[in-house]
Amino acid sequence: MGVHGMLRNERGATIALVAVSLTALLGMGALAVDLGMLRKARVDAQRTADAAALAGASAFIDNNVPLIARDDARERALEYANRNYVGGTTVNVDSSAGGTTVDGTKWVVQTAEAVVAVVPDSELVRVVIRRSGVGTFFAKIMGQNFATVSASATAEAVRSNGAKCVKPFALPDMWHDLNDDSDQNRLWEGEEEWTYDSGLDDPNVVDSYRPYQGDPTQYGNITETGYGSDFRNGYPDASGHTYIGDKGRQISIKPQDPNESGVITPGIFYPWVIPDDPNQVGNCGVGGSGGGEAGAAPYSQNICTCNNSEVLLGVDYPIQTGNMVGPSHFGIEDLIALDPTATWDPVSNTVVNTNAANWMDSPRVIKIALWDPIEIAKSGKQYIKFTNIALMFVERHDQMHDPIVARFITYATGSATTGPGGPLNKVLRLIK
Repeated sequence: MGVHGMLRNERGATIALVAVSLTALLGMGALAVDLGMLRKARVDAQRTADAAALAGASAFIDNNVPLIARDDARERALEYANRNYVGGTTVNVDSSAGGTTVDGTKWVVQTAEAVVAVVPDSELVRVVIRRSGVGTFFAKIMGQNFATVSASATAEAVRSNGAKCVKPFALPDMWHDLNDDSDQNRLWEGEEEWTYDSGLDDPNVVDSYRPYQGDPTQYGNITETGYGSDFRNGYPDASGHTYIGDKGRQISIKPQDPNESGVITPGIFYPWVIPDDPNQVGNCGVGGSGGGEAGAAPYSQNICTCNNSEVLLGVDYPIQTGNMVGPSHFGIEDLIALDPTATWDPVSNTVVNTNAANWMDSPRVIKIALWDPIEIAKSGKQYIKFTNIALMFVERHDQMHDPIVARFITYATGSATTGPGGPLNKVLRLIK
């Protein structure tokens, strides 16, 4: 074979090699495009599963009885699954082809593209998103027209031993008073002067207190007396109203007169000292105009703005030494000005005429720490530990020396810190 023949053969081999290489490169490129599309769909599915699981588990925070919250948890998870998109289309939560199966207290809901498992005993929700019709682009050449992507997430409501944005009012939780409750309606009202009797002074008079635990089937204790419990159900207040679990009950969160009913003992007026928050934003209360009692400016500002220092249960915090009448009034006045038209509706037990999109987000829905009444044994400067953190709606406060009144709602969502705190202060977390 001549030199020219050899060159022609080498040219042919090179062309063939280039053709094979181009085919391989194009195939790899096609695979990369399809994998990118599938990866995007997988990220969408994971985001949807996370959102749906967290939304479902939030029902265990809003309702302290897990079995009662179960149905709401399922509906919230399905709603949020349907709100989200995977590959450009919403998740199909039609359950006509699936349905609900029950295993003890656990519910498992099967829909077209989502599976929701609600486990009230553990206060968790697990969501699986599965999209089987994700179209391919280049893989169709090889007969692979569709692919399946799936993702799962589990969220739970866990105990939190603290919360943030707590207001500087320390409210005594309710107890069963044997000898100071003159009309025996289990309410501290009128001219009654309640004193917590631990039995040290008189062994025949022993008052009882137990904070509300949230779920009688789980914590089963009929002696719970704290706000939110059934202890006062069926007992009318002075106006004849009865409340279920104290929701909507008016409570004096800050006595402004030392002789007012509801003052635990002389020298204790409920204000306490929250740790400083260096990033706190706002200039309101007495801090807005300057002056006032020592410590009044930060105290008043903590009422009308958010102090993000974490307030923990079971930790000592100092009590304010003064009554803080003016700082309390001006702080509350500026807080109310943030949502001036909001009012409490006793029929629906919600806030109406609020400028917040969700009434629970009104700035007048505040967090207040509750304490065991045995904590205060003497007047003057001392420290206090908290047992629960409640959510309450602040009523109008027009006169400086009138008591500051709020409506009890429920217990507050916790902060990121978890620990052996009360089961009513919870925080959501993804565990898978």
